[in-house]
Amino acid sequence: MNRSDQRSGGRIAAGRSVLVSGAGIAGLTLAYWLNRCGYAVTVVERAAGLRASG
Repeated sequence: MNRSDQRSGGRIAAGRSVLVSGAGIAGLTLAYWLNRCGYAVTVVERAAGLRASG
């Protein structure tokens, strides 16, 4: 068991990948937790840059 296994409580999503559409607070939070559970996460965003407001 390596460090990432310990952080995720031993759960391993071997060979699993996820595409998260949207880099807002919900998308990034989801990506963070999926990554901690062992998933390979890719986040895509349609907007070209940051917005001045939420």
